[in-house]
Amino acid sequence: MTANFSEPQRLSDIAQAALLSPFHFHRVFRHVTSTTPARFLTALRMARARSMLVNSNLSVTEVCLGVGYSGLGTFISQFTKLTGMSPRRFRSAMSVFGHIRLSELTDPAAGRHFAPGPVGAVTGGPSTGGCAVLGLYRSEEPDDVPVTYGVLETNRLSHFRPLADGAYHAVALGFDNRSTLSDVLGDNGWQAQFVGTGDTPIIVRGGRTDRSFQIALRCPRPIDPPVQLTSALLALAQRRQPPLLKTGS
Repeated sequence: MTANFSEPQRLSDIAQAALLSPFHFHRVFRHVTSTTPARFLTALRMARARSMLVNSNLSVTEVCLGVGYSGLGTFISQFTKLTGMSPRRFRSAMSVFGHIRLSELTDPAAGRHFAPGPVGAVTGGPSTGGCAVLGLYRSEEPDDVPVTYGVLETNRLSHFRPLADGAYHAVALGFDNRSTLSDVLGDNGWQAQFVGTGDTPIIVRGGRTDRSFQIALRCPRPIDPPVQLTSALLALAQRRQPPLLKTGS
């Protein structure tokens, strides 16, 4: 799928490559990657489209054809659904905010106890000067819109504002703190320098967790689905020094 994302791909062909029936392959694929083959392929294509919009002067139509869509309307609809904005608006936003470093989007108050909310950390990543984009989701599928998101320093205990009660699935993308939004959303394609997921959901009761949580970063694998945090990062960039976590989509 990764090598041929711009070509038509049928579930039966991909399943045959794995020597499985389409039904069994679909079930195994979703168990391993936390998403379906169709959504995985769409996320791959949208990540490549982001890179092309940032790093080339190709028209939106040319980008559409380059990532495997024959209809411009379908491409724009999918891109808008996954990133929160149209391809043209995304390119315009990146021309304004692409130079901003992730380190500029962290919240200085994150290391101080300012509210009785969850406490946790993203660990690992670069040996020095790392930061992570953290998204919390209501479902296990990381291509959904995160309920809560933010940028924080790695290997540092952070105090979060209270969250609505429930179970949250955490996904973190780790980068060197010199990385810019263009690096994250463009030059790196869909691959973060480091990725991490929570082994178990983060359970919030009364606005906080019973114990601190930890998300350990590791090197990305081919089976890691692209994570869509485009709108979250650009919203944080627009505010420049935002709260650590912004609730809502």
